[in-house]
Amino acid sequence: MGRGTNVCAVILALMSVVWVLGSATAGLCLPHTTYRRVATVGAMLLIAGAAMLIAMTAARGPAWAGVGAVLIGVGMGFCNTTFMVSMQTSVAWRQRGAATSSTMFLRFLGQSLGAAMFGAVLAASLSSRTPEAAGALEQLMNPLRRAALDAGDLARLTEATTVAMRHAYLLTGTLAMLALLLALTYPAGVGPASQVRQR
Repeated sequence: MGRGTNVCAVILALMSVVWVLGSATAGLCLPHTTYRRVATVGAMLLIAGAAMLIAMTAARGPAWAGVGAVLIGVGMGFCNTTFMVSMQTSVAWRQRGAATSSTMFLRFLGQSLGAAMFGAVLAASLSSRTPEAAGALEQLMNPLRRAALDAGDLARLTEATTVAMRHAYLLTGTLAMLALLLALTYPAGVGPASQVRQR
């Protein structure tokens, strides 16, 4: 989009802030509804955010990317809280510490593997379109190096980066669809309130 790193930082900050708000909202909703409903709403928000990022163009500007990031952040908050609470309430009290720590460990492992996977997708896509893939993003994000590029090189690097980012967003959309499938595996009537009544 031709913007600096400060715009990227604002968009990422938006995602982080609304993730917390989404988690808090999901926590308030869960006692009154079911795991399936809250997780499904979260997954649908993830899909909507990924769709916005996939459809993003330079003409749509940073606001479009910001809305997509907000949708993903809220969706992550809804899904993470629901998955964590449902896991904690599915085991005995004496097992909750082990279950929670295991879930957190797997979450951190998933984040590490996910970061590596997205990085691999970006690198593979860039290297297939431009020989200097390693420096393409740096050239575009650094104002001095960007200004030194001629119009043809700038257009080529921008196009290669756009395609690579779209591939990463397609992966995001695929993972969001998997989250929806996971949410739909929850029994329709099960939630914290129903579990309390059963005990």
